[in-house]
Amino acid sequence: MADQLPKQKKSERQLDALINLIQTHYVDSLNTNLLYENGVEGILKSLDPHTVYIPKDELQISNEELEGSFYGIGTEFFMARDTVMISSVVTDGPASKAGIKTGDQFLKIDTAWVAGRKISQEDIVKKIRGQRATKVKVLVRHPDSKENWITITRDLVAYTSVTAAVKLTKETGYIAIRLFNETTYEEFKKALSDLKQQGISSLIIDVRNNPGGYMDAVANIADELISGKQLLISTKGKNEETKVYSEHPGMFETGTLSILINEYSASASEILAGITQDLDRGKVYGRRSYGKGLVQEQFELPDQSAIRITTARYYLPSGRCIQKNYADGKDEYHEDIYKRFHAGEMVHGDSSTQHKNHTPFYTKNKRTVYANEGISPDVFIAADTNQLNALSLFYGEHLPEQFAFPYLYSSKRDIANVQAYDRYLMDNLAWWKDFQLFLQGRKIRIPATLEETIKHDVMAQMASVWYGKSGEIYFRAKSDAVIQEVLKQKGK
Repeated sequence: MADQLPKQKKSERQLDALINLIQTHYVDSLNTNLLYENGVEGILKSLDPHTVYIPKDELQISNEELEGSFYGIGTEFFMARDTVMISSVVTDGPASKAGIKTGDQFLKIDTAWVAGRKISQEDIVKKIRGQRATKVKVLVRHPDSKENWITITRDLVAYTSVTAAVKLTKETGYIAIRLFNETTYEEFKKALSDLKQQGISSLIIDVRNNPGGYMDAVANIADELISGKQLLISTKGKNEETKVYSEHPGMFETGTLSILINEYSASASEILAGITQDLDRGKVYGRRSYGKGLVQEQFELPDQSAIRITTARYYLPSGRCIQKNYADGKDEYHEDIYKRFHAGEMVHGDSSTQHKNHTPFYTKNKRTVYANEGISPDVFIAADTNQLNALSLFYGEHLPEQFAFPYLYSSKRDIANVQAYDRYLMDNLAWWKDFQLFLQGRKIRIPATLEETIKHDVMAQMASVWYGKSGEIYFRAKSDAVIQEVLKQKGK
């Protein structure tokens, strides 16, 4: 009994701290007695789906994404046939300085074999990351099959949130944002400035699959796009209300603006699309977004774990809140997207019951929009489920990457830009014949209906070696139905 007492007291202190935080900050009224009876898991189960407990061992990685940096080696990778293949290397990062290149394979990390073993990507990340100035030894196999040990000194690596910025046509620039963290606004400003210097008059911002992040970053980006003093976002919580307005002269207040969303665009990414829509600043393309309009604030607990508590709700300029219903419990809430697929919404657009019981609101130009369902796009683009199924082998096995990286290993980077590289690849199709032979060796045949899509995908992977993610996106855009619809509607 004596051995158990300290643990009990520690648990009681943690529970008391947790309940005090929720009483002070949680947006809705609470039954305090019920909170004490249920304990930590019961507390979270009885609240909204986004009030979550973060264990101590998961908190560091979670915080690193939002802070915009971490200590590691600066590579991205995927698993190809139980082998760690490097898909990109951060310029001037620790791995780059040590000599790691795109297409290299990691066979051993320190003393542990990682090739030919069933090891999760999470376990690989844990082996690679570590304290600043510590070293990690990696046995590397290069695309020419030569192997050698490389020692990498871990250092601070930027967690880039703007993954691509590229000029797609003579007048259209494209910026992709994968999440909103502390560095996103500065990254966005640099990307937009570079595109403006190239003479763009139209901008596409892609927040598909963007889970959200810091709202300050969204407000600052919106301020670059919205002219005059206009309400951008308001929040309402238990203890306070806030309103955020556009205030400063923006970098892109008059050009054509398009926002790309899908069912995995959530929170901050939905807010950016919603501001654009409510103020009639531009058009939103894609499929209905996730539907998260709740504000979380993170608090550390005595054992160095943390809890993110919903403290308020977001409201768009029209006055609507995009938060979808969670009254039927967390399981039903998280299965919503799965149900949308089965209801045919991803293919046919709005279901006949989607707006039922949802309050209408009105944009600046008196267009009708709805609350409590995420953001419904101005231009719906269906998901091509047949194509996705047919391409699953190529995506799952990373076949374009497995071909492209070794194929280009000995090539010289002597082509000035991605547009010139596009012309070069289209004029010299020997690489395409080699790729078809590569597939034949694996007894894989390309369906005629997918040949152009796969060709663009292979070109994208080859471009990524020389021009990074922006080069990759330039080619992927050629078969991206949403981007092509934006360009079609613009007539360019």
